[in-house]
Amino acid sequence: MVGNKDFSQYLAAARAKQGVAAPKTKAMSPLNLGGGGQNKGFEPLSWLVDILSRPMRATENVSSTLLDEDLKRKKARAAGLSYDEAGGAFNVLTAPVRGLFSTDPKDQPTGADIVEKQFDVSNFETPGYIDVKDNVNPVEKGAAGLAIDIAMDPLTYIPGAQIAKGAQLAG
Repeated sequence: MVGNKDFSQYLAAARAKQGVAAPKTKAMSPLNLGGGGQNKGFEPLSWLVDILSRPMRATENVSSTLLDEDLKRKKARAAGLSYDEAGGAFNVLTAPVRGLFSTDPKDQPTGADIVEKQFDVSNFETPGYIDVKDNVNPVEKGAAGLAIDIAMDPLTYIPGAQIAKGAQLAG
């Protein structure tokens, strides 16, 4: 993504700015087989990246859900309310499945999202702490997020998967 545009839109805008005509291609089938974003049809490279990222999403969604439940528990305690332990356990137990199969961005956290949530959970009870979006140093968040993405991706630990991951990074 470049801003709010995907790469094909960015490329089309750059070609139009330079006065270069877009190459003539056949339109692909509007089937939504995964990848390519919402309602964009099938894009093979995007689909491959999506499939290769799913194991990482499953593991990172567990961590993200654990942090969400911890924050809910702290907020309930601070408000003097009870916390639904069974509901929280259910959310954590279903997190890997949601991470693998869901297309909801909430169920596809990144390492940077986990760093942000951990910062919020850790500082929730700090007097004067106000939770705002992007309240973590962006360099630290990016570096720690990348480390989390690599460490939590099960394909990191499968030797043959390194070739596929290299292709994913190159694409």
